[in-house]
Amino acid sequence: MDDLQDVVSNEVITAARQNLINEYIEKGTHKINTKSIDIQGAEVIKETGHIEYSNIDNVPDFLNKTTDTTDDITEGSTNKFDVPVVLNEGTNVTISGTYPEFTISSTDTGVDELEELIDVDVTDKTLNDTLKYDGTKWVAVPEGTSFTFAIASFVDDQSATQLIGSGVWKTISGINFTAGYTNGPPTAAYISSSSWVSNLNLSSPFTNIASAEATNYPATKDSSISFTLYATKGSTLNSGVSVTFRNNIKYGASVETTWDSTDIVGLSGTSLSNTYVGSYSTTSGASEYILFAHPSSYTTLNDNGFLYNGITCPFETPVTVSVTNSAGFTENYKVYRSTNSNLGTSTLTTSTSASLLNRIYYGVSTKANTYSESDVEGLASSVISNTKGRTINLTADATYYIIYALPVRLGTVTFWVGGFEGGFQSPETISVTNVNGYTEDYYVYRSTNSGLGLTSVVVV
Repeated sequence: MDDLQDVVSNEVITAARQNLINEYIEKGTHKINTKSIDIQGAEVIKETGHIEYSNIDNVPDFLNKTTDTTDDITEGSTNKFDVPVVLNEGTNVTISGTYPEFTISSTDTGVDELEELIDVDVTDKTLNDTLKYDGTKWVAVPEGTSFTFAIASFVDDQSATQLIGSGVWKTISGINFTAGYTNGPPTAAYISSSSWVSNLNLSSPFTNIASAEATNYPATKDSSISFTLYATKGSTLNSGVSVTFRNNIKYGASVETTWDSTDIVGLSGTSLSNTYVGSYSTTSGASEYILFAHPSSYTTLNDNGFLYNGITCPFETPVTVSVTNSAGFTENYKVYRSTNSNLGTSTLTTSTSASLLNRIYYGVSTKANTYSESDVEGLASSVISNTKGRTINLTADATYYIIYALPVRLGTVTFWVGGFEGGFQSPETISVTNVNGYTEDYYVYRSTNSGLGLTSVVVV
């Protein structure tokens, strides 16, 4: 067949192959590649060495073609059509151009090959460093460095101090925990709490998890719930966090003279603490008394332990009120009320012991005796202090005496003028009530002489 195809192409036929053509013509019909070719009556022009196909019946397609291509070949098991070739870029390699010419280039930046590895950190490498595995990656460290597994951090997403309540504090997934490790991660880790039935197991990388059980409030205030992380890598380490539950300290102003739970919870001031000896800013307007309330389980405050406007402020003996807080916890409170109302805006200071503090007054006056409270409080200068002695500088013009008045509880004093002791009369004792309503006795001293001019007096 190959020979026939060679010669039946309307090309010049060599003498050597003419016999082959004649042979096919003489035989009449031949089977070539299973295709029957009827060439009866074909005219062969031997003189020119060409075959004319015009008189050939049933000429197959391939004999009518002047040229065969690979498109005419049926794909088989061995003769395969062309398969596309794909060039893929790799690390630090780029490919450009189109078929049949391509350019393959390197984009290597010259960075240390070690730094290109995803599990190697040689950022801080120095001379003579070695590579060592820290549990997460290979790092450049001085020879002899040893890595020790440790729990670097363990926290929850809750405030360290919470209002005590009743029943369930946090439902399932209500608490989120986060852990960090040095030279980790561990091979196993879990969190335990006495408030849970089961341990809370973490999965790799053992850094984050939410609580899987409901967590109840503790039974009493000023108690804590603890959560402990146990992490294992060779040895087992632990780290804990805790939440402490307090009840509120309440304070503010009220026009009421008796109170219930709603009145106490509704006071404007709140301090979530077991510390109730401190300072609290508040305001007492017209007809309003200052109230202060704390759980009855705490030591009673001293009636004379309150300060307001910086000086002693009398409070009445406390009464007991049952109070249920906003989280449903109920207990008795001691409630204190200021003796006076309309005390203005200032800072209330509390104490479990008497902390009397008042003003010491001094100045000049034309009055020589029988002093009143208004005479004392009308003096030009005063200082809040429990220190009775000081140096004062005053100008006493003609007919004016130097006056010095202090609480009797501080004791008597002596005076020195110009290096000499004396020059003052024995004191008078009068009662003085301060702006908060606290009353106590005062000693009132007067200089023996008037008209002393500019004088420096040392009070001891």
